[in-house]
Amino acid sequence: IAPLYPEVKIVHILVDAAATLLCLNPTQFDVMVMENMFGDILSDQGGGILGSLGLMPSACLGPDKAYYEPSHGSAPNIANPYSMIGSVAMMLENSFDMVDEAENVWAAMQGVFADGFSTADLSKPGSGVTMISTQQFGERVVAKLEAQMA
Repeated sequence: IAPLYPEVKIVHILVDAAATLLCLNPTQFDVMVMENMFGDILSDQGGGILGSLGLMPSACLGPDKAYYEPSHGSAPNIANPYSMIGSVAMMLENSFDMVDEAENVWAAMQGVFADGFSTADLSKPGSGVTMISTQQFGERVVAKLEAQMA
């Protein structure tokens, strides 16, 4: 399929080399495409680099269908819901062409962080932020979205 998109640079990398390069310079990657097992391993590593899997929204995009999910399991009232809410923002943009609404969701989440709130998976006591639960973070995102619509 690469010949159909000559403007896209494609680099083939073995997974062990990709893991090293992800550690050394993660910003060199825009999109990584691989089979599921390698994707699971490298997405966990990416979460470790970021500091939490809670910051990794995810999308599996096919020619006719897509599904969206956070790249983590469940950690009720501990994990930040950023990746779950971010997955919804990605769905709004990519599947429903609701770009403005998606941008509002991203802005709302960033606004909660900017207001000095975080969850236990992203910050430690004494870090200068107010620790809140997963549910409280989500509620603050909703409040920011409602304020945007007012």
